[in-house]
Amino acid sequence: WSAETEARASAMLRDITREAPRFGPAHAELAGALNVRHVLLPGTRQTEDVRQNALHHAIEAVAIDPLDTRAQRVLAWCYCHKGEFGLAEFHFEQALALNRSNPLTLASAALGFAFTHNLAQAAALVDEVRRHAAVMEPFHQIYLAAADYLCGQYAACAEQCRQGAGLMTTVGGWHSAALWQTGQTAAARARLR
Repeated sequence: WSAETEARASAMLRDITREAPRFGPAHAELAGALNVRHVLLPGTRQTEDVRQNALHHAIEAVAIDPLDTRAQRVLAWCYCHKGEFGLAEFHFEQALALNRSNPLTLASAALGFAFTHNLAQAAALVDEVRRHAAVMEPFHQIYLAAADYLCGQYAACAEQCRQGAGLMTTVGGWHSAALWQTGQTAAARARLR
């Protein structure tokens, strides 16, 4: 990933949504790209315009194909970013109902429920994802680390971040915070630096 390739990919997706407005996967991918820009570019924030644009494309994707797990998951995150947690949980549940065997759906929903402060559901999904460790992608570990942190499982989060260093731009922040929470203040300061 680079800013240039992300810009080209987003431009291609915008072109596809204009040329084939009923092609739901392009809407879902564009919404997903808009949802993660602030993660891929640390220090940036989602503007209201970006949130609204992502929401528009996610709603289009779900309207075109309500059985598309990715579209449901992306729409759930759009609602999370807008602080509309009841709607977010509904769409995470829809994504899980459509394809619970997808490890990305499980990991993403686990983190999503942690963000909505439904910690019991988040913890149950984290446990479910761990039972599927053989099919997890390495970056799923960072989803679980963030969910564990939000659920108060700081030692587990710190260990996952240690193992997943370099997998995502957000690892250092979660790792530093988890180390701090476990009383390892010197290590937390060093990790933050």
